[in-house]
Amino acid sequence: MKKQASLIALVLFLGGAVVLGSDALAPDQLAAAPGGGVFVAERGGVVHFVSPGGSEITRFAELEVFTLGECGLLGIALDPEYRINGFVYCFATVSDREQRIIRWRNENGLGVDPVVIRENLPTNGSVHNG
Repeated sequence: MKKQASLIALVLFLGGAVVLGSDALAPDQLAAAPGGGVFVAERGGVVHFVSPGGSEITRFAELEVFTLGECGLLGIALDPEYRINGFVYCFATVSDREQRIIRWRNENGLGVDPVVIRENLPTNGSVHNG
């Protein structure tokens, strides 16, 4: 039921319908893209891009995350100059002792050129502490 409620919220956010197959999204974090569409981050480490109106869902990026307790992919944000540089940032727990900030560049709906912006951010491995 939680997935359905989250998907309803995503549909309302997009103002349209999202066509779902067997790989239904489980959104945890959202970031609205300038010009339309939305980035959807799932706690398990996958970032999707949903096109304006929700007609297409593409896998933007994926990273290995540590998901015990409240850990995992915990945040997503777009660069203030996103229209120019296409930078998408994520905050994630990558082990029971470390969190990171990672950046990708959006190239036609795919995350390319991943860069670890900040590493060795401490965590106790059960809550996000972010």
